[in-house]
Amino acid sequence: MKPLILFGDGATARMMRYQFERIGRKVVAYVVDDAFLRKTTLEELPVIPLGKLQDSYPPDVFDCFIAVGPVLQNKLRTERLGLLESMGYGIASYVSDEALVAKNIKLSTHIRIGERSICQPFVHIGRNVFVGSGCIIGHDSQIADNCFFASGVITGGGVRIGENCFLGTGSILRNDIVLGRNVTIGAGVTLLEDAPDDAVYISNAALRLPRRS
Repeated sequence: MKPLILFGDGATARMMRYQFERIGRKVVAYVVDDAFLRKTTLEELPVIPLGKLQDSYPPDVFDCFIAVGPVLQNKLRTERLGLLESMGYGIASYVSDEALVAKNIKLSTHIRIGERSICQPFVHIGRNVFVGSGCIIGHDSQIADNCFFASGVITGGGVRIGENCFLGTGSILRNDIVLGRNVTIGAGVTLLEDAPDDAVYISNAALRLPRRS
């Protein structure tokens, strides 16, 4: 496999370097937008501006992975993915060796499935989907492109999730419900109904009570 360039220089990029190297994929550099170049190295690897990427690391030799979080409902990940593909780079995916992924599911390009996540049979995961650690994706579910699952998300079977959705830590979707495009599900939300395009759901925050002596 080709050596790997990670787009991003934050916590997600550091995590993805660790995870790729655990499965034997060599990471050689980080790349960021020219205007956001704040440092030249990160943990002994070079950080380079996007404008110099092709000269320093040509696409016939290196692959890329977009290692940023769900900024602007995953818009940044989506745009940079398209840009790097247009520059000729191969795009890596990551499936943890600690994930349980059924053999008959369908995975598109630029996928991340974290450790101890479970993808049950007959699941279809679209392009540019990030699945955190400890998630469960129920059988016969379909996840469209450019979605982001934080850690601990659980979906029932037969769920349909539209493009550009974000599911927060520990959120739960009842079986057979349908999410439209650009839906945001906050941390800890249990959703029992279909969600229209652009809907936002949050759970009630924990209330701190005074401690009695």
